[in-house]
Amino acid sequence: MDDLCATGGTLIRAADKCREAGATAVHIAVTHTPLPAGLAAVLASASVTTVLATDSAGSQQAYAPASQKKLVVLPIAALFGQAVRRISSGKPVAPLLTRWPAADVD
Repeated sequence: MDDLCATGGTLIRAADKCREAGATAVHIAVTHTPLPAGLAAVLASASVTTVLATDSAGSQQAYAPASQKKLVVLPIAALFGQAVRRISSGKPVAPLLTRWPAADVD
């Protein structure tokens, strides 16, 4: 798990080490993927089984179909909208940390 994937190097090295240690699958979660080359490198790695990312830093739709099978993108607009709504109405944002999608939170 990482907050940022710029080059993908750290995630790939971690996935390689997990596989060397006997992991049969390595699933990666990334909050922000600002550089397409970094995400493409992670998706191309044989050590990585799947990548879960948000669309907070742009679209991840321009990858080859084989890479798309590894990539799961979570849209964040609804979450941000709920957070702004809750903050402006004086409600706590903590419930947004426990449920997805955010639209399901009162």
